[in-house]
Amino acid sequence: MLDKRLTKIFCDICIKEILKCNKPGEDIGLGWNLIKRTVDASNDWWESRLKVVAKAQKFRTSGIGPEFE
Repeated sequence: MLDKRLTKIFCDICIKEILKCNKPGEDIGLGWNLIKRTVDASNDWWESRLKVVAKAQKFRTSGIGPEFE
């Protein structure tokens, strides 16, 4: 399980990519699903990132806590 420090780092990386307009179907394929409160990314993006941080899998289907929004 990711601790709060790693969760914050992961969220910061996602936010930076979104602000650079790296959204699904473009560049690295990263976005944000406002309804699910999850990272919205292609399967290829997830597969490559999970090789580096396997514990980030929970962010593929589960939302982040309100303290990180």
